Amino acid sequence: MKLVSRLGIFIFFFSLSFSAHADAPPSLRQPSLLGWMHGEPVGEQPGWTDSTWVNFELSEANVWSVPMTMKNNLSGSTYDYQTDYEQTSAILEIGQGFGDFLGVSVVVPFGNRWGGFMDHIINGYHHTIDNNYFERDGYAQYQTTTTLKTDGTQYFNPRPLQSISNIELKLKFWLLHWYGTQKGSCPCGLSFGSQTKFPTEDPVYGGTTGHIDQTAFVYLGIPLFSASAFWATASYSWLGANPAIAGWPRFKSNIMYEGNFDIAFSDHWGLVFMARAESPFLDGKQLSFQDSSTNPAQVAEDRMSSGWNSLVHWRGSEGLGFRYRADGGNQFQIMGVEDFGVGPYDDVGGFYSNNAPDFNIVMQLHTGF
Repeated sequence: MKLVSRLGIFIFFFSLSFSAHADAPPSLRQPSLLGWMHGEPVGEQPGWTDSTWVNFELSEANVWSVPMTMKNNLSGSTYDYQTDYEQTSAILEIGQGFGDFLGVSVVVPFGNRWGGFMDHIINGYHHTIDNNYFERDGYAQYQTTTTLKTDGTQYFNPRPLQSISNIELKLKFWLLHWYGTQKGSCPCGLSFGSQTKFPTEDPVYGGTTGHIDQTAFVYLGIPLFSASAFWATASYSWLGANPAIAGWPRFKSNIMYEGNFDIAFSDHWGLVFMARAESPFLDGKQLSFQDSSTNPAQVAEDRMSSGWNSLVHWRGSEGLGFRYRADGGNQFQIMGVEDFGVGPYDDVGGFYSNNAPDFNIVMQLHTGF
């Protein structure tokens, strides 16, 4: 109750600020196992309104996959993979604009993995809509498991993640300016940027690769009507070494595409929607899914309930929620996010689950000075 009370007081004073103008916070982060280790990039608007800004994100995500074994078709090595945890993430970003051309920010993400509280709720939801359980009903709830094994040898330390594993330095060059009618509703146009991820702890704790990752961005934003906007982001990441999956047939680069809509329906309130697609980490053509069952239907069920789709196919995320923009321009938003993929890889046909993660509840705040 103390946390709720303090949050309510903070939002009250936050809404009374009359010194800043509205920018949307960067898009939400997804705490998938390998994605968090590499500090995966996210989308954002091309520009900024205030010379200094602070973004804060708080989220609770449920990550789930049953134990899986893969075989390297070339070397014969076997790889075991399993994720079963909830992650509470708190992410702080502090940025500074130098004129209307160069923006610099530092991102500090904290992650805490634990048993959580969503397992029973998610099972109940799947039961209510008569949906696939993805074998959740066959395992104990509220577990904290991260498994990466090569030929039976586990890489991770058994201690659950509870730390700042990486920090990120972001640069943005705003080349073309295009503003919305309502001041601060969209610092849009065209910009290019970069992100450099620096590790801050030993990778055996599961939060980082222990190496630097570098990303290049293109940002495009378009004002809509008087106070709405659309913006899109594309990125290309050069991935550093990852000792947790040394020898695995991994891709050394990653591509991300994202689109965001902010549809204003009053002076303060708006509907926000995002969709993101990220390229796979592993080359599925060099891997075989190993299963003890001889029943093809059971093998398909085990594969779709495992992390296979999240590793060898494109991962998709979609989020929907509401935002409140104060008179002073500060913004608060909350979203629900789920995973999706396009392709004939699961038994539902046309779409598949990729646990990127399964479900994520995200609250974000933005303020500027």
